[in-house]
Amino acid sequence: MVASWSDQDVARYRTAVIFRPRNGTVECRFGGEHAAISPRLRLQAARCSDAVKACQLSQDDAARYWLGSGPEEEHDHRLPPERDPILLSADYMAFKGVDDRVHLLVAYVTLVRCGDGAYDVSGVVHAALRRRGYGREVLETVCRVAHHHFGIACLRAWCETTNVASAGWLESCGFVQVGPPHQLQLPNGRRADALPWQRVEPMARQRCRNLTGA
Repeated sequence: MVASWSDQDVARYRTAVIFRPRNGTVECRFGGEHAAISPRLRLQAARCSDAVKACQLSQDDAARYWLGSGPEEEHDHRLPPERDPILLSADYMAFKGVDDRVHLLVAYVTLVRCGDGAYDVSGVVHAALRRRGYGREVLETVCRVAHHHFGIACLRAWCETTNVASAGWLESCGFVQVGPPHQLQLPNGRRADALPWQRVEPMARQRCRNLTGA
């Protein structure tokens, strides 16, 4: 299934062109609107409707196995603006990577704050666009924004010991293994041995003034 933009998304894109960021910068607006660009993608703070559409990215067999997701559910992602908030706070951040040329949702990444102040990273790429460098491109952009706009010093991820592709994805973005494997239980109940990976930026600095709960 192809996750494409709704008419509501297209309208938002057209009005957002006025604050398209320059390469290497982060545009930050009151209310949580954030945007950054990479060579092929536009990274934006996601909304609830984007989270629903992102579920479609993880419904192929490979993604469902590694993420431990259940069967796909039907949702109406055409939410009115007042019921479609931006998913961005000090505890939880969600980002979508969009190809502006075709208005296609390419990737979706979340950051969840842990008790020790680090943030757990998770993400998925459109099944038809994997192994083309989009995963690395979007994760590198998210890391840059996290470290140098939101001031997050430590990003962490868990990767199954047998998931070679995801391990290579993390390593290519500057993550390193930091400990022995732990057994985790995935949402569908499957148990798996996973290694902790970590990326630390000593020069992390918060520049954002529009982050709820910071």
